[in-house]
Order: sequence, then C-alpha cells, then structure tokens
Amino acid sequence: MNKLFFFPLLMLLLLVLISCEKVQMEPVTDSNELQEFVEFRVNPTVPFRGEYSVHTIVFPPESPCEDLGTYLLADGKSLHLGKSTWESCGSVDFGNQIPFDCSAGFGAKQVGSMTFTAADGSKLFGTFTGIFNGQVGCGDYLITSGNGRFTGATGEGDYEWINIEDAPNPLTFIGTVTNP
Repeated sequence: MNKLFFFPLLMLLLLVLISCEKVQMEPVTDSNELQEFVEFRVNPTVPFRGEYSVHTIVFPPESPCEDLGTYLLADGKSLHLGKSTWESCGSVDFGNQIPFDCSAGFGAKQVGSMTFTAADGSKLFGTFTGIFNGQVGCGDYLITSGNGRFTGATGEGDYEWINIEDAPNPLTFIGTVTNP
C-alpha cells in the first residue's frame, strides 16, 4: 500500500517538472536599465531621450537607400533601447528654404525614414521632418512602429543634429514613446 501512495505522488511531481517552461534570462547589469524596462511595461507612455554620434554619411549614388537619399549611421544610447544604433535614409531639398520652429530657424527642408536598433535586435521605426541650414538640422520625428520588445510602439518628439566637419556629429532625440 505504501508503494501505491507514493507512485501517483511521484508521477504528479514529474508532470509538474516537465510542464515548467524554462526561460533564458539575461542578467541586468545596470539598475537604470531595469527601472526603464519596468517603467516601459507599466506605463503606456514614457519619456524618450536618445543621444547619438553620426559617424557615417553616404551620399547618392553610393547610398544604400532605395530612393537615392543620403544614408546616415550613428551609435549612441537612449532610454528603453540602451546602447543602440540609429540609421536613416533622407533627403534635403536645398531649393526649398522654409522656416521651422527649432534652433536652426530657417533652412532647407529635410525628410526621411529612420530605424533605432537595440543591442538585442529590437527595433523602432519612424520618420522625421525638419530643416537643415548647413550647420544644424532639427525638426520633428514620429515613431510609427516597432518589433521585438517594441512591437506596436509609437511615439513622437523633436530632434537636433549638429554638422561638425570631419568629426562625429551629435544627434539628440527628446520626446515620448508609447507601448500598447
């Protein structure tokens, strides 16, 4: 009778162990990263700030951009992405000088698409519209979608890019991002 009592108990324990899902977790190395992750999952709309250095600029026709726009690549760090890259395909219409409510004030219209890529491969996709006066580019950006941990994310804000010849060009994003 003792064997009959322990056999079902042993089978139940074995069933529980087999049905447990094992998840590989990466260790959190920075307490700020953990706080940002928790905040992004709990609050649907959170602040977004990114600081990047543009180090690659490729002009048409060598540009990999499908629309023959200018390609930019930058490395940096932002809230919710951590260490990440930013790349864009865009164009500047020097024949279309317009005023814009940002630090450049007046310049050539610039438009383009952009992608932020986090170290884990998750991405935020968006567009930007603004001006470029030869020294400063600034305007508005929209985050239109994402993938990975940013699936369904949206957002908006302002950007500013400072053109420094023969040096990494600082690029800053300030706004919000919403996770559904």
